[in-house]
Amino acid sequence: MNYTLVILGVILLVVIFILYRVLSEQGNVVTSIVTLDASTTNPSVNFSTLASPTSQKYYLSFWVNIESITGSADLFSIKNGPDDILKVGFKSDATLFYSIKSVEVPGLVDHTIMTNFPIQKWAFVVLSIDGNVVDMYYDGKMIRSEKLSAKPEVPTKDSTITFSKPNGIIFLAKFERNPTPIDPTTAWNKYMAGNGGNYFSNLMSSYGASFTITKDNVAINKVSLF
Repeated sequence: MNYTLVILGVILLVVIFILYRVLSEQGNVVTSIVTLDASTTNPSVNFSTLASPTSQKYYLSFWVNIESITGSADLFSIKNGPDDILKVGFKSDATLFYSIKSVEVPGLVDHTIMTNFPIQKWAFVVLSIDGNVVDMYYDGKMIRSEKLSAKPEVPTKDSTITFSKPNGIIFLAKFERNPTPIDPTTAWNKYMAGNGGNYFSNLMSSYGASFTITKDNVAINKVSLF
């Protein structure tokens, strides 16, 4: 058996897998990590840079750590022009909520995601919108599902995601918008992947690989792969 070819084949498969993961995530990532506070202005994200921007079905997933807060605070909002059509925020009574605008009723209507939302702790939240059905996940598990009384307004390719400037410090990480509803298995897998680093680095963090170059059966160089 030619072990060199086997090793090179394994390396090639790993590279292909990494490329697949990177390409499959393109158009879904809103931001890797942002800090929200009163003095920081984070740039808006245009829906034109995201996959299928006008999809009526989509989910938003993000890790959030509310380090400190005074009163209520918005986290982010989706805007059609100057108007918010979806907003996620945190109330002074520790309620995480979303507000959504329908095509039939003017203005935003508040809905509870969960009460007693933890602070100074990373939490994984998913808001999945499938027509007028909204599913909510916390740390990989569905905690609420509700049917809205009216169809929500749909983002356009000109919509934007804007970030708030709260009176406090809030961290957001691995913020994604995918043009499809989420399922429980995907939500759980995203939670288990953690809030930092990519899939490959998490998978291989306990391992290493290298190969040795020899001449006349004597090692002359060793190359580390990871």
